[in-house]
Amino acid sequence: RYKQWYQRRVRGKKRSSSQKHTVFETFCRGPFENRPKDKEVIKELALTLEELHAGLTKRIKITKKVECERNKFRFIERILEIKVRPGWKDGTRITFEREGNVNIDSIPADIVFTIKEKPHPIFERVGDDLMYNVSLSLKNSLVGSDIIVPLIDSPRGLDVRLPPLIPPGFSRVIPFHGMQNQKDGAKRGDLILKFSVCYPESLTPQQIESLRKILPDH
Repeated sequence: RYKQWYQRRVRGKKRSSSQKHTVFETFCRGPFENRPKDKEVIKELALTLEELHAGLTKRIKITKKVECERNKFRFIERILEIKVRPGWKDGTRITFEREGNVNIDSIPADIVFTIKEKPHPIFERVGDDLMYNVSLSLKNSLVGSDIIVPLIDSPRGLDVRLPPLIPPGFSRVIPFHGMQNQKDGAKRGDLILKFSVCYPESLTPQQIESLRKILPDH
């Protein structure tokens, strides 16, 4: 009888301990696990092609609401640091988890920065390649010329010798002078030159006659 009484008492203590643990977990974890998360806050970070090529660190100040005492809130300023990797593309997302405003009945939202590539005055980006439009006079397209091509990472530019007889729509590839590859810093895209030819608006009778004598019929 004593043995049966002792076993019932031990089992009762185990159940009591288990119930206390369950109540403790519900009190400490339940309110946090059951709260919904606020919708992410999306902000735009506009960068130039030069910045996206070289990479840089951006420090952005935000203002957020935090709880200082129970059910009492105040606003503070925080600095979020974004390390832009060379070669990042338009649309790249950088997420700062739970950096949104603190509210009583929800989990703070994530703040998401989306990279926006600024339009460039002379280059057009296609993947890791850069397109550059070269406009030639009719004379230079026929006899050839030397030009200086601007570069994304050098103010000096690149000297390029063009051969004679470049037709409209002709393209020339200059390897390894495009954008950095965001996954492999040892790789770069190409610089692609696209040529157009500017024809004169008018010709004198003498010029027309000279061209007839110089240029072949076919």
